[in-house]
Amino acid sequence: FRRACGAEEKLWHFIRLVLAFVFILVLGLSLFSLSRNYDHLFSRFITEFQQNLYFTCLVLNTLLFVLIQQKALADEELTLLVCGLGIQFAGPAANFALMFLTPGRQIAGDLLAYVSPLCTLGMLLTWFYAMVRVPKPVPASAGQEAELAAVGVAARNF
Repeated sequence: FRRACGAEEKLWHFIRLVLAFVFILVLGLSLFSLSRNYDHLFSRFITEFQQNLYFTCLVLNTLLFVLIQQKALADEELTLLVCGLGIQFAGPAANFALMFLTPGRQIAGDLLAYVSPLCTLGMLLTWFYAMVRVPKPVPASAGQEAELAAVGVAARNF
């Protein structure tokens, strides 16, 4: 979020407050779930906590992607890194939703053993592509900026 906000300090301050609130909200929901499922601490609570975290991260990642698109940032590397995170969170979040919506949790639970590593592999491949193949923007020197400005003035006068 910090890299996507760039120089907009007010927006970054607001987003930091929202992220802190979301963290406290997830922590509160998890503690409520812990008090409800204290007898099944290592089975049901951990699964619900994972589901809450994956879903929250997926929503935050989607909001970050929308922010990047709305600001029309030219940072292709950041866009691909965010897409990689989307791949990482979307598969397990959908699988956890399937696990809680279907009557037989066993099939969805077994499917999670395959979905999670495949999504992690997809994320890592996307990140590898972002780091290796995406061209980095080259900062223009002062002479190049003056030359581009002169071309722009000439094009307007033409």
